[in-house]
Amino acid sequence: MKRRDLDALLLFNPENIYYLTGYASLSYFVYQSLLVTHDAPPLMIGRRLVERTYREITWSEVIRPYTDTDDPIQVTAAAVTDAKVGGGRIGIEESSGYLNVQQHRKLVGLLPQAKLGDGSGVVEGPRLVKSPAEIAYIREAARLSDLGIEAAVNAIKEGVSEDQVAAVLYHEMIRHGCEYFSLPLLVGSGPRSWGSFSTWAGRRIQRGDAILLETFGTVKRYSAALETSVILGEATREQARGFEAVTAGIQAAIAAVKPAATAHDVDAALQGSFTQAGLKQYHPHRSGYSLGINFPPDPTERSLSLKPGEHTSLVPGMVFHILSNLFIEGVGGLAATHTVLVTPDGREVLTKYRHRLTC
Repeated sequence: MKRRDLDALLLFNPENIYYLTGYASLSYFVYQSLLVTHDAPPLMIGRRLVERTYREITWSEVIRPYTDTDDPIQVTAAAVTDAKVGGGRIGIEESSGYLNVQQHRKLVGLLPQAKLGDGSGVVEGPRLVKSPAEIAYIREAARLSDLGIEAAVNAIKEGVSEDQVAAVLYHEMIRHGCEYFSLPLLVGSGPRSWGSFSTWAGRRIQRGDAILLETFGTVKRYSAALETSVILGEATREQARGFEAVTAGIQAAIAAVKPAATAHDVDAALQGSFTQAGLKQYHPHRSGYSLGINFPPDPTERSLSLKPGEHTSLVPGMVFHILSNLFIEGVGGLAATHTVLVTPDGREVLTKYRHRLTC
């Protein structure tokens, strides 16, 4: 905040609110914000319904509650004025999807003396580099992802439905301590595997199908992602070629992860591997994203992507989900992804699952 010359900051993303206060709740589906100043604990503006929970689970304990008949924007403006920063420079988290245009306009109108500007990114920067405690949470989340994927793959049999595979995946992870996920876990078979973001839909698995699975183990709201594919029975030549490409791609990308390398470098390693295999056209997206705190509906940190032109340098403590996958119509969705930690000496692959062609 000092570097941005801000007297106060208004945050709306639940991940940033959690990072600063420890408040983890689904209450963000309605308006809430966190007022951060230099000389006082963060002040939460939230529904009276959550007041007791907020006081019990956060270190801050300071909340300005509003009722369901109050105007929360007026309550926020009053909180800013009472904090004696109503005439100062206030950063508003304008990139947040939890502050709509109408609310922003009203807030500007209620604070005519304030110098309002964009405060996006103030918290996301420090969040990119994880502490040892945060890494421990992600490491455990990776173990849960491994357990879930292994159990789900073992459950795949001819005639078994996607629903049954999903039930095994959820059951295995939750019974070992996984929290609620930031995104529904993905289970798509046959033609549904080559369409991205396919969730279970009752289809019965047939021999020769590609089955695409993706999960997000979550501990203390920190996640580790893992996506894999398997072919039930014997794989076709095209399926084997695609699997060979995604396994080569993940190896190339992991090898590129090291301090001082850039996000662009890791992306280039993966994309170059697919180009060499002649399959680049089936990977129409970025090569990965940073992982950490997340709440539904987004499993990413939304702050750093592995993509062309992103020249942010990697530093120890950053964590990424590297997306080595291909979506080939008529062949299948094929994947071999991992969650990877940047270490002082290079990298550590946190997910340990061994990707396989068939089951």
